[in-house]
Amino acid sequence: MMSLHLQEISAQVEPEAVAVLIRDGASWYQPSTMLVVPGNIRLLTISHYSLQLNTIENVWNYL
Repeated sequence: MMSLHLQEISAQVEPEAVAVLIRDGASWYQPSTMLVVPGNIRLLTISHYSLQLNTIENVWNYL
């Protein structure tokens, strides 16, 4: 499903442009033989020690 999601994002990116997606270390979008990352998308992984950049961590703190 993540490959399909990335394909949809890729289709919305202007020609000659590149989309940068910021992600945490979740296993479902780690580069692998199963995950297909289109050529106009770059995956940027945030550090495990930067919890303030991971928005879901802020939700957990609030709850």
